[in-house]
Amino acid sequence: MGTLHSTQLIDALTGSSSASNIPAGLTYLGQLIAHDIVRPTNPSILDSELQSKFPTTPFLNLDSLYGNLNKSKPYFNLTEIKFTNNDEYKNGIIGYDFHRKLVTSGNNNLHRAMIPDRRNDDNSLVAQLAGLWQKFHNSILENGFAANFEEAKSITVCTFQLIVMEEFLRNIIEPKVYIAYTKKNVRFYPSQALDTIPTYFSHAVFRFGHSMVRKRYSIRNDTTSENKNISTFFRADTKLTPEFVIDWTVLFNVSPSQGVKASSIDTQIFNEMRKVQRINTKKDIDVIKKIWRLPIRKI
Repeated sequence: MGTLHSTQLIDALTGSSSASNIPAGLTYLGQLIAHDIVRPTNPSILDSELQSKFPTTPFLNLDSLYGNLNKSKPYFNLTEIKFTNNDEYKNGIIGYDFHRKLVTSGNNNLHRAMIPDRRNDDNSLVAQLAGLWQKFHNSILENGFAANFEEAKSITVCTFQLIVMEEFLRNIIEPKVYIAYTKKNVRFYPSQALDTIPTYFSHAVFRFGHSMVRKRYSIRNDTTSENKNISTFFRADTKLTPEFVIDWTVLFNVSPSQGVKASSIDTQIFNEMRKVQRINTKKDIDVIKKIWRLPIRKI
């Protein structure tokens, strides 16, 4: 493969992309899925007390939401077996923010999200989506649909898996491919479960979601919501403020005539995506070299 020049690679991929027919919210559902089944490439993103035992599995069990329950006291109200979160009405719409703890880093005061996987606080779009699943878990208990934590978790996970299969995959992949896997049981992997996601999927194939990111987003259908540049949503360690509260009916196209669409799945990313952490370690470069040498049939 030769020497990898990440800046040159990003320059080659930076360009404009047309809109697709895919609801824009699925871009960030895809990011949440990735966080759930793929360990961070930067281990420092994980809270130190969870880093060694964080249960990232390929089974769509919402590991990034529930974490290691033996270590998750900051994230749960153990008395009521619910997530501790902050759902406040802002401009008439509930914003699902995480429970946060004030921490000091140098001269900066950070509002650190009390969640197992800090990647879910990478931007305010995926953060609110993860917070929405926390609220879903809590609502199951509050409305008597589950008698205990395990029942509530089971219902939440099953609902998540159903949405991945019936909404995410159905919209993302070609209809013939979807039918082959869901109706005709076509398989290219052994029937036994994989312990981890293959590297060529996690570090290559599943990165297609970066091309779906729009340059700008309208997140509500009201006069208080401006068309925001994607760069303004990168707000890790920051409290949710009114101007960033999302109306998910807009991003998931509940009203198709008013819905926001994702960019097309192609080889292009917007210049604003340069804010995403680049490959900058020898370990990451070695992984990419291994992917490059894989037989094409495996990709």
